[in-house]
Amino acid sequence: MRFLRSALFAALTGMLLPAGPVLAVSIPMAPPQIAAGEDGPATARKLFEEYLEESDYDPRTDLLELEFAEGRLAGVIRVSGRTSSATLLAEFLPKLSGRGWAIENEVARLPDETARGRRSWALVKAPVTHLAAARDAVGNPAASVRTVPVASRVRVLLEEGDAVLGILDDSRIGWLAVKDLSMRTDTGLLAWNRRDKFVVTAPSAKVRNASGQIIMKAPLGAAFTEETDAAPAGLTDSVAVRLPDGQVGVLAKTDVEALGSLESREETRRRETPEKFLSDVAATAEKLVSAGSSRNDYVAPLAVAALGAHDLIAPEDADRLARIEAPLSGGREGEELPRGALVFFGDEKGAVKFSGVWLGKGMFAADDPQTGRAVSMRLADAGKAGFGKFLFGVVPPVSRLMNPCMLSGRSHPFHQAPPAALARCRLR
Repeated sequence: MRFLRSALFAALTGMLLPAGPVLAVSIPMAPPQIAAGEDGPATARKLFEEYLEESDYDPRTDLLELEFAEGRLAGVIRVSGRTSSATLLAEFLPKLSGRGWAIENEVARLPDETARGRRSWALVKAPVTHLAAARDAVGNPAASVRTVPVASRVRVLLEEGDAVLGILDDSRIGWLAVKDLSMRTDTGLLAWNRRDKFVVTAPSAKVRNASGQIIMKAPLGAAFTEETDAAPAGLTDSVAVRLPDGQVGVLAKTDVEALGSLESREETRRRETPEKFLSDVAATAEKLVSAGSSRNDYVAPLAVAALGAHDLIAPEDADRLARIEAPLSGGREGEELPRGALVFFGDEKGAVKFSGVWLGKGMFAADDPQTGRAVSMRLADAGKAGFGKFLFGVVPPVSRLMNPCMLSGRSHPFHQAPPAALARCRLR
């Protein structure tokens, strides 16, 4: 009897939930408490909506889609749908069992690698692609919730016709067009991760073919594998790279750096001189401003792109980025913030809308809300420029990257060999 109770509890909480659809019936220890005439599925739906409100569930980074119906027996609720997190499901199911209901658990755990033939990864092969929040918005730039640059890694949850439901390196979940992706198995991404790479260090570097024709413009931070076997002859001021679609391209040596060298240097700076590291991030933001760069050149918001140029992967949504560390008032003119701190702007209610990089002496750099170009301006002028009210600053914890909300490229699970699933980003 003790063993039976333990097994039933494990099934109830979802702790034994495997990949793919399952059917587990849990039986409450007490008689059902459903009132006569009560609509069980409707009540279960209300409990689920209350759970989503009170938990730290975020639809941008979490997948938990549930439906409720009457079970095969009286007093039983059938729960179906899909999730990317067994933990979230396990937190919710006890709320149903607390009402005295038994549960038929038919929730699919994604990714279902057997159903997808183990094509569990993808690399973006287009210069940029667009992440959509809904399946029917795939391919529509106007519905994009994030622009994703070439060579970005995607953890595939579901492949459905001409679209893929996937997770990006900053934990964002959404839909992408299959035509823009190079689908990979675990082994295929492992091979990509193991190859030596060059990373683009100049805004909008040009990738050319052997004839000198431009194949694409590669944004700041894009990394391609080094090509030695099929490199064009006569390279002196250029390097040859293999693109995700299999083409061999050529980049100017002045526009790239060996990725291993950049990772080692930046890790040393983060650990030994974090203040100098952050100052270097500010210097990169200043270079983007002086070069007249725009989001077309560095794709991510300027603050995230500047961090990325120094081997840090951070959330692109301004409100998520704002919560990677405790907020600081910064003082009236930002005089209390160190150079390289992140600054945030929003509305009078405190909702974060924009991010930037603090340059010191009353100045910050950010994407112009009107033009998308990198600009620097005084903090006092932010409101007139369309940024809204200055809310607070945040000093990124660059010397202690313990939370998957901010990782170095070298420590990110997607970049490792073999690649692994990303731990859930839990923000402050």
